[in-house]
Amino acid sequence: MSPLSRTYHATQSDAVIPRSGAPALERTALEAPASTKYFGRQEPAEQCVPRLEPRNKGKIGGEGGRRPDEGVDLERTWQTRIDTTFLPPHPSPLPRGTIVKLGKCLRGRGDNRKTIGSLILNCVTYHLWICQTVILLLLFAPATSHAAQSDFQSTADILKSRQQTIVKLFGAGSGNLDSYGSGTLVSAEGHFITVWNHLISTGYLTAITADGRKFSVDVVGTSGEHDLALLKLRSEPGDSFSHIDLTKIIDSSPGTPVLAFSNMFHVATGNEPVSIVHGVIAARIPLEATQGRWKFPLKSPVWLIDAITNNSGAAGGLLTDTQGAPIGLIGREIRHSASRTWVNYAVPLTTLRPVIETLLAGKKVDSRPKDADANLAMISDQELTAKFGVTMLPNAVERTPAWIDAVTRDSIAAKAGLQRGDLIVLVNDAVITSVTDFQRQLATFRSGERASLTISRDQQLLPVDFRIP
Repeated sequence: MSPLSRTYHATQSDAVIPRSGAPALERTALEAPASTKYFGRQEPAEQCVPRLEPRNKGKIGGEGGRRPDEGVDLERTWQTRIDTTFLPPHPSPLPRGTIVKLGKCLRGRGDNRKTIGSLILNCVTYHLWICQTVILLLLFAPATSHAAQSDFQSTADILKSRQQTIVKLFGAGSGNLDSYGSGTLVSAEGHFITVWNHLISTGYLTAITADGRKFSVDVVGTSGEHDLALLKLRSEPGDSFSHIDLTKIIDSSPGTPVLAFSNMFHVATGNEPVSIVHGVIAARIPLEATQGRWKFPLKSPVWLIDAITNNSGAAGGLLTDTQGAPIGLIGREIRHSASRTWVNYAVPLTTLRPVIETLLAGKKVDSRPKDADANLAMISDQELTAKFGVTMLPNAVERTPAWIDAVTRDSIAAKAGLQRGDLIVLVNDAVITSVTDFQRQLATFRSGERASLTISRDQQLLPVDFRIP
């Protein structure tokens, strides 16, 4: 049995091993390896294993010797030459074994020439190891750095290219109606899409592109069924704009990481980049949501997004995957019909693409099913004048804007502050797109209820309240 398997009371000058009088230190059998490496140099194993030298020079456990279990207290002193493999890292730049040898040399113990030679060899070996490490880092670090830099540059290019397709919209707003919004360019000629909200109905709207240029806009077409409006920048001939390619839109799936580009909170007012929010598609479901009396019209499924994307001014922004592929159009701020919680959603571009292409071709899109009008109540022109004292602009063409043509003196409309030339934009939170829409919205109120109108007058949105007679 190896002597190291027995129990001794030992002392050590550097206090690593308990001194005499401390509890016994149990050592288990340790088979020394044939040799071990000492910073690149091979050394005999006996130089790396603790060597016990009893002060009484007696034998341990053999003939003529005493057994430790007989209660004899043999005070021993550990004298070690331990390789750094068995010690924790030392803060000194030199190996710990070298420091030990140097100490022995200074105390005059051992062969000074051999110790000094070993010291020099260890220093050279140690610094050669450092040089090898530095060389390896220099060889492999550039490749890793170039790869990371390439990935970063690719992501930066994707973000910049998609930010170029967003336009900042500014119009009229009042109260909880924002005077700003977002749009997404869909053609090099300056066509862009956004949600069909009060900004479109006021008749005056300004768009600012990514390079800071300001344009007036024209309404090309709308689709109430899809809550979509297609507009065009009044640009000079030959102008070209960055835009999304409708032929490269993709149909994603839940769990897909996404990026939402929009001018939320009108952070950008010139050539500043628009805001980006990252999140994940949570689900694809039909959406039952409202905004006041207005109900979300789209019946096909939309993307629910696990991120706060539908902020003020974000409606009309672009939703893409992390590679920049177009996925959806960010919707407006609305609440779920059942839970009354705010909904973060986007309408899939695969759903909107046929509508956009139809409007680009100059054709009209049916905003309601053909048999829907027959079931909707509507106040007649005569009743509108008799009850409310207001006469609207003749409904000569489809979707005639809801302009007030005349107001009867001392009528409900006059007392509320309505004037000739006012454009009715909203009834409560419902967007009014025509005289017919206004007459249908008034028919939904009961006698005695209060109605809140939002009108456009002198390029300002003003609230008007009155009671239904």
